[in-house]
Amino acid sequence: MFKRIIVSFLVILVIGFTFVSCDSDKGKAVPIETSSEKKTPLTLENYGSSDMKVTIQFSNLTASDSKLKYSIDGGEKQDVTLSTSVDITVPAGKTISFYDDRPTTTEDSTIYTINCDKECYVYGNVMSLINSTDFKDLTSLENHEVIFMNLFNGNTQIKNHPTKTLVLPAIKLSVHCYRSMFEGCTGLTKAPELPAEELARGCYTFMFSGCSGLTAAPKLPAENLEESCYYLMFQNCTNLKKAPELPAKTLVSLCYYNMFRGCSDLSSITCLATEIAIGATTPTDGWLFGVASTGTFIKSADAAPDFWATNSTDGVPNGWVVENNK
Repeated sequence: MFKRIIVSFLVILVIGFTFVSCDSDKGKAVPIETSSEKKTPLTLENYGSSDMKVTIQFSNLTASDSKLKYSIDGGEKQDVTLSTSVDITVPAGKTISFYDDRPTTTEDSTIYTINCDKECYVYGNVMSLINSTDFKDLTSLENHEVIFMNLFNGNTQIKNHPTKTLVLPAIKLSVHCYRSMFEGCTGLTKAPELPAEELARGCYTFMFSGCSGLTAAPKLPAENLEESCYYLMFQNCTNLKKAPELPAKTLVSLCYYNMFRGCSDLSSITCLATEIAIGATTPTDGWLFGVASTGTFIKSADAAPDFWATNSTDGVPNGWVVENNK
């Protein structure tokens, strides 16, 4: 009996150490990283029964700053020749992963858009398009303007994988870095997490515009906004019912401009803004145009009574109930 107790205790200890590690400096148990997607390059998986054609379209080829490569099923990396349009065949049941090495980009850099003619899963770490080997620990897009702009724009074939996730790990963004990244991607039902705390001008502009299949939006934790940062971000996401909480206290020019325009199922939003920056223009124009006819608007208790216009798509829509944040 005593032996059995000892064995059980040792088993419990082994299981426990499998899931936590000890921080000897602070005496705290910390979770061990279990996600494999941060270590996985940006990948499309052809889950169909026939070949899939992947088309990559390039713009601003004069910059010649892209060193895009791909691999099929984790095989040898192959160069993508810079051209207006390049086609790659992905056999049934196989994957294609993408890599690039771009230490910096500007608004004049080469931009590419990836499309495909068959339904496929998308997952992995987009940072493999910045550093082809050491992407798993990258968390900043500083000096990478427009880096993912239009990346999957208009690709109606990409879907969320049942278990694997698409990872956008940057906590510091740059100008237009995610602009129109998934615009028109109607097959997506869930957006990737967006942990960024430092925004930049136009960073999320049109990012999910037209994603009519989107039912869940990511958290938006940033408390300091930049001009046009959320400009038309979720326009016409007609299946989106709840907006992410918007914690920023100060509004700037165009920051929420038409952000949820046309989101006809949207019936819940929490916005904690209490002031408008000096000189800021049209921060919320049209942001709730075309949303559900009834809903709940949760505001900061510190907001002045007349801060939010009522019966207005620039403020609180007609038919919505206003409550204070608890």
